[in-house]
Amino acid sequence: MRRPRTDSLPLRDASRARAILVVGLVMAGAPLAAQETARLVTLGGETITATAWRSSDGESLELTLPNASTRRVLLDELESMLLPTGAAAPAAPAAPGRVWLRSGLESAAQLTGGSEAHAQLRLAFGDPLELRWQHVRALRLLALEGDDARGFETALAAPPATDDVLFARARTGKSTRLSLRVLGVEGADLVVDFRGERRNMPLDQVLGIVFGTDNGTAPPPLPLPSIRVETVAAGIWHGRLEALDERGLRLRLAEGASLTIDASAMRSFAVRSSRVQWLSATEPKAIQRTAALDLEPFFLRDSAPGGEGLLLGGRRFARGICMAPRTRVTWALSPGSFAWLEASIGIDDRSTGPADATFRVAIDGTVVFERSHVRSGVVEGLRLPLNDGKELTLEVDFGEHFDLGDHCVFAAARLVKS
Repeated sequence: MRRPRTDSLPLRDASRARAILVVGLVMAGAPLAAQETARLVTLGGETITATAWRSSDGESLELTLPNASTRRVLLDELESMLLPTGAAAPAAPAAPGRVWLRSGLESAAQLTGGSEAHAQLRLAFGDPLELRWQHVRALRLLALEGDDARGFETALAAPPATDDVLFARARTGKSTRLSLRVLGVEGADLVVDFRGERRNMPLDQVLGIVFGTDNGTAPPPLPLPSIRVETVAAGIWHGRLEALDERGLRLRLAEGASLTIDASAMRSFAVRSSRVQWLSATEPKAIQRTAALDLEPFFLRDSAPGGEGLLLGGRRFARGICMAPRTRVTWALSPGSFAWLEASIGIDDRSTGPADATFRVAIDGTVVFERSHVRSGVVEGLRLPLNDGKELTLEVDFGEHFDLGDHCVFAAARLVKS
């Protein structure tokens, strides 16, 4: 059985290289392939351009700057990093397969083999990946149509508890749906327990599998910092960085497997830093809305009515909150865990209304920031002390035009450690 590549990244001390790389979903600009240098943004908002970079201690990046000088940057101080990639596009998988993992990951993939304990997959960028069956939520091996497609989606949305659901097609072309237990893979066969009897089914007859909720478990969460890598054709992957060079990177997934990703397959990176907590990724304690002109106020995370991401003053942010007046959202805080609230406020550039709104921030019910008549084209940065507060409230209120065009944005809203 083939295992994930481990020798394709010739980095010194690769086993120690656990860099925090944040990539440019937060950053606007040219596509990755057009960038000749790396651009880094620190948590303090400083932008750094680098012509070379490496991590030898797992705690910092050693950067070579355009003037040939060098600089060491603590990894946990970074907010974002945009890297160049190769020009070659990865090949698409041979079959329209897909995998859903219990950790929440989802990717184009094809099942190529396995054992009783593991599933062996091939991703769109060609790297084999071996995962334990207990971490797999569902697999689609072949294209699904009609009742098969609808049945698979229904089972995926509401899987049974103790049985697995197998979608298969006989040699005659007739499809069927069976409740059974998947035991693993043996050669070119899927091995199942059907009504207490062990049976083999050729993999080329299997359309898809949805595993029962009690027949597996999600892996434990990754320690921070962890990396979010968006690929060109194989979805988004989360993991801890193990190694990096100009040809790609290697991730250690929460599922325990290592995954090598070519530079040509990488679209963007994002990070969950141990020093930052994004409000859009944190469940609010309470949301209060007051409608105007018969329009229901909205509360959106990492997007605006105009589409994905947030646009303020021509700059694109991947993360943040977008609300319409009057909306008040409150989060519970752990006193002392974070020192500052940081964000950029304004009206999303794609709003077409007249826009006039009031922005407020409150700590434990006391307003610590208020700005009236915020209109399109006005962008203001915030850095407010949390003062060991127990509750944080962000509010947008009606301005001169009620809520017409008030796509109010707290871009890159985050809690930051001191």
